[in-house]
Amino acid sequence: MFSLPAINLYMSRPATRGGKNVIINLLYFRRQAEESERKKYMKLEKLDYLNYLIILLTIGFSIYFYPLLPERVVTHWNFAGVADGWSSKEFQTLFLPLLMIAIYALFQFLPKFDPKKLNYADFAPAYKIFQFIFLLFFFALFLVTSWSNLGLAIPIAQVVSSLIGLMFIVFGILMPKLKSNWFIGIRTPWTLSSDVVWSKTHNFAKYIFVLAGVIFCLISYTAEALILPVILVLVILLLAPIIYSYLVFRKLPK
Repeated sequence: MFSLPAINLYMSRPATRGGKNVIINLLYFRRQAEESERKKYMKLEKLDYLNYLIILLTIGFSIYFYPLLPERVVTHWNFAGVADGWSSKEFQTLFLPLLMIAIYALFQFLPKFDPKKLNYADFAPAYKIFQFIFLLFFFALFLVTSWSNLGLAIPIAQVVSSLIGLMFIVFGILMPKLKSNWFIGIRTPWTLSSDVVWSKTHNFAKYIFVLAGVIFCLISYTAEALILPVILVLVILLLAPIIYSYLVFRKLPK
C-alpha cells in the first residue's frame, strides 16, 4: 500500500514506466475527486440547516408577534412608504411562514419534475443559494413589517426596496453558474434549445440583474415624480436578457 505522500511523489514524476504509476495516479485523482464531492455536499447540507433555522425562526417570531400585533395590520406600503393595504393579524403571522415552507418544499421537488434534472448536479450550490436567499428575504420582510406594525419607526420603503435590490444583486452574481433547466434562470425557447445561448444569456444577465439591484436599492430615495420612469427602466432592463437570448440564437450557425 502507498501512503498519500508516496502517491504525491509518484505524481511528481512522468507516469511512463510500467502500468503501476498510472494506476497510482488514477487512484490519487479518484480520491481527490471523492474528497471534493464530499466537501461540496457538506456545504450543501450546511445550507439546508440554515434553511431549517430560518423557517423555525420565522415560526417562532410568528408565535411571539401574534398576541402583540393589533387586530388590523398594514400589509402593503407604496414606494413613498405610505400604507395602502391592510389585513388581519392572522394573515400577517401565518401567510409568510406558510409561504416560506411552500418555497422550501417547491425547491426540493422541482428538480424531480424537470426534464433536464440531470443538469442540477452541475449547479447544485447555486441552486441551494437561490433557495436560501429567497427564504432569507421573506424572513427579513416578515420581521420588518411586523416590527413596523408594532410601532417601530422603520423607513419601510427604503428597507424593502433595498432588500429586493440586494436579492437581485446576489441572483445576478449567481446567474452564470446556472445550467440549462426549466425552472430557474432566463428560460426562453432559445435558451432552452441551446446550451450556448443559455450560457451567453446568463453571462449577460449577470450585469443586468446587478444593475437592476442597484436601481432597486436607490429607487425609494428618488423623488416621487421619478419613480414611474425608474420602474419603466427596470422593466426594460429585465426584458433585455430575453431579447438578447433571441439575438444570440439568431446568430447560431444553421
